[in-house]
Amino acid sequence: MICNDSDWPESVRTYQRNVAIDRIRYPMFGAAGADITPCAFWPSEPVEPQVEITDEGPSNVLILHNLRDPATPLAGARELRQAFGDRPGW
Repeated sequence: MICNDSDWPESVRTYQRNVAIDRIRYPMFGAAGADITPCAFWPSEPVEPQVEITDEGPSNVLILHNLRDPATPLAGARELRQAFGDRPGW
């Protein structure tokens, strides 16, 4: 269940701000991708702690992304690549 995977913002104003920003950034679908979900009101915290991504681990990782996906922005893929650091073999 995705609601227990992350600590979702609980402030309605946070979602309002994100919708306004994404309407400008992604006029075709942005507002829908940033809109509030039931997870904002889910009655529990994440089941497990968030995974820390470091420069340790395998180097045979494929990161596949595109430019126009407001639900998973390209900035996230770039941050992931940066978090992997200089693993051996890269």
